[in-house]
This record gives sequence, structure tokens and C-alpha cells, in this order.
Amino acid sequence: MNIKKEVTFNTLISFSKNTMNLGYTFLAFAVFPLVHDTIAFYLGWKSREQINLELNDYFYYNIVCVIASAFFALLAALVLRCMSDNE
Repeated sequence: MNIKKEVTFNTLISFSKNTMNLGYTFLAFAVFPLVHDTIAFYLGWKSREQINLELNDYFYYNIVCVIASAFFALLAALVLRCMSDNE
């Protein structure tokens, strides 16, 4: 039974890491347009009316990925606690 809990723990940790990596990707897609427009404004390539400083949908996808990663990490912590209680 302990082997199944270890496999479950490792799977949950893997899911947590994967969703966090996906969150980093979404964060990069959300931040890049902001940084690009800010640099373009300061270099004089765009006027104040042309820049868009709003966060796009990728930022909200990042938040969902961070919450999912925290959820998987919490489940992994619960499984780890059950593993140490049974020993």
C-alpha cells in the first residue's frame, strides 16, 4: 500500500511542477506585450494613445495554473502525511 502512496505522491508533485511551468509560459505571454509597449513608448516608437497597458487573458490563465499547482502540491502534502503516519 505504501508503494501506491509513493507513486501517487510523485504523480501529484509532477502535476504540480507541470502546471507551474505552464503558468510560467502564460505569464511570459501576459507580460511580454506590456514590456514591449512600455519600451516602445520610452524609445518614442509609439505614442501614449497607441500603447496598451492592460493585462491580456494569458494573465488569468497564469492565475488558474498557479492555483492548480498549489492544489496538487497540497494533495501531495496530504499523501506524504498519510505515508509518514502509516510507518
